[in-house]
Amino acid sequence: NVITGGTKGALLIGWSDGIEVYNNIFHGNGEDGVYTYSGVSNSYIYNNTIYNNARYGLNINDSGGTPAGTIYRNNILYNNSGGAVNDLGSGSQQSNNFTNNPNFANPGAGQFQLNSGSGAIDQGTDLSSMFNVDISGTLRPQGSGWDIGAYESQ
Repeated sequence: NVITGGTKGALLIGWSDGIEVYNNIFHGNGEDGVYTYSGVSNSYIYNNTIYNNARYGLNINDSGGTPAGTIYRNNILYNNSGGAVNDLGSGSQQSNNFTNNPNFANPGAGQFQLNSGSGAIDQGTDLSSMFNVDISGTLRPQGSGWDIGAYESQ
């Protein structure tokens, strides 16, 4: 999924358990890329490209109740106006997220593949117990490790 240009946040998660969000692109939205809030537990946010949103890339907010157990890994969280992550949840776990310039192919044209030499290539953690392809159906990994973000370099 590619969610872009919305006047609000791209994805709002509330009052749920066990939500899986992976291999998406959230960019150019009017608020947060991904926003979790009240009553959310055990959410998995993996291998997303979250870029150039008007607030946080990922906002784990405690409005109305503290989100618990959010796990976010292998996400590109770059150039979001409020910052990469606002984590007010309890028991959150994170690893292998990339907040530097990922060297996209052409983000102005919506091309979020990684150029060779990107620091996000082969730097992700293996999540094959949950899924093993990228946003376009390419098997992960193609190199020595999983790429961070929605696309796997070939």
